[in-house]
Amino acid sequence: MMRRLAAMAAIAVVTFVGALDRAAPASAASGTWEQIARTGVLRVGIIPERPPYIYKQANAWKGFSIVMAEDLAQALSVAMEKEIKPEWVMTSWPTVILDLQANKLDVFFGFAFSEERKKAIDLFGPLYALPEVAVNAKGTSFGSNWSDYNKPGVTVAAAMGTTDEQAARQYLPKATIRAMKSMGEVVLDIQSGNSQAIITSAIVGLGAMSQNPNLASVNVLQPLSTTPSGGGVRKDGDGKLHSFIQGFSWTYRASGRSKQVIFEAMKELNMDISKLPADVRF
Repeated sequence: MMRRLAAMAAIAVVTFVGALDRAAPASAASGTWEQIARTGVLRVGIIPERPPYIYKQANAWKGFSIVMAEDLAQALSVAMEKEIKPEWVMTSWPTVILDLQANKLDVFFGFAFSEERKKAIDLFGPLYALPEVAVNAKGTSFGSNWSDYNKPGVTVAAAMGTTDEQAARQYLPKATIRAMKSMGEVVLDIQSGNSQAIITSAIVGLGAMSQNPNLASVNVLQPLSTTPSGGGVRKDGDGKLHSFIQGFSWTYRASGRSKQVIFEAMKELNMDISKLPADVRF
């Protein structure tokens, strides 16, 4: 593991150094890289109740986003030649970009790419790519096309401020869309009978199904809406941290480590990997 992370760090450093030659001059005080090197802490944004991305078990944070952040901290430790520890900072979908911009967080794992986000923060990745799915409540029956849900009288729920919500609003203009602040609230909306389906990514959908008996089936929605996903950091003026994490991300995915940690997180939750839709590509 340490050899793999050291290799990732080495490639990330090459990418990072190359980017420095192109970067505009900026004061050292403005850079997140220098801040992390000074404090020895990598502040990672946490949005709870998102298994297998992030969830709490035995008073500890678990999930593949957590492992990715820990691996990044180790790669930074190699590059900075000092121990860098991850520190978990609570945030939410409506506030996570603002928290990055305000320097309350250094990094967040779990952003799908979008032009709006790209304008606000520096995105890195992709680390993986997943299709949008509909997770249906028990007793409901829909086809696998967006058009099957795009009807008056159909109500779907999605996490507020996510690309899932954006996809729902794009493809389901005739349906009623209920945007909730967290995935926990989305599931509660289904359990209370307010919504008939959840619009989310394939992995989150399977995670929700594994923990909630009120959810009965998953449909991979056609036409496919698949968005590459990675993470983000604040635009800090020098771009050192972003350049490093981009190099780390390329190596992380190409080495198969990204797929490995995703599958391990799913297995820990007793999620059946064989039920992943055939359209899922890591």
